[in-house]
Amino acid sequence: LTGEGAFMKMPCPLTARVVGFGVADPAAISLISAKPQIRRREAKRPCGYSSAPREKVACVTRSSRAKRSGKLLHEVMGDAHTSASDLPKVVVFDLDGTLWYPEMYQLYGGSPFRVGKKPGTVVDRNNEEVYLMGSSQNILHELHSDGRWKGVQVAIASRTDEPRWADEIMRILQIAPGTKMKDVFHHEEIYYGNKKNHLSAIREKTGVEYKEMIFYDNEMGNVRDVAHLGVFSVYTPQGMTAKIWESSLHDFRTKHAANKA
Repeated sequence: LTGEGAFMKMPCPLTARVVGFGVADPAAISLISAKPQIRRREAKRPCGYSSAPREKVACVTRSSRAKRSGKLLHEVMGDAHTSASDLPKVVVFDLDGTLWYPEMYQLYGGSPFRVGKKPGTVVDRNNEEVYLMGSSQNILHELHSDGRWKGVQVAIASRTDEPRWADEIMRILQIAPGTKMKDVFHHEEIYYGNKKNHLSAIREKTGVEYKEMIFYDNEMGNVRDVAHLGVFSVYTPQGMTAKIWESSLHDFRTKHAANKA
């Protein structure tokens, strides 16, 4: 396997080390390795973030995740506590396993895709569903529609195996009535290679320094690589959840304030 799919052959990062929160739940570890069960398993779900190559991992239960996943970000975080100066100037997402599932290499049907019956889904020619993970739909909608994010650029850094399929999906997948997933993004870097190259290209196009960016990815190797550039990098082993989003923005603000002091 190559690209994003190679992760499925690697040991789960959490099996080696969990920092600061004790021993990981074995059921949670197996949940990460067995990605097709993400939607159905009743188990603790690890989530994590990293502002440097050293990672932190915490666990959040399904019930607490469910309470948050349906809320828009201003309800979760509180508008009064977040000003434009506190926000990253560029928000960068991986695609496969971070915003949607399954990964492109796991699809047997592929193009053409069409809108699915459930919100936030599309299906391929074999009727296999691709869906937005966790709170991805709410997060993308918030980035696109909330005035607080005006001026913030949103980008993709992906090495998915099927860039054309990914582009087709983004063109038809609705995150809100009249708004397609592709409408959210200002920059798209989708090709093989170290994700440092993707972030370097985004820096070149935006003119924004690495320290003003935040990056989300479900593979710890990518998180570590990009963190070395000085980008605030976030590990998303179960995709974008409200908990990870809230925690990462809080930590970005804290680090940003400390750097200004």
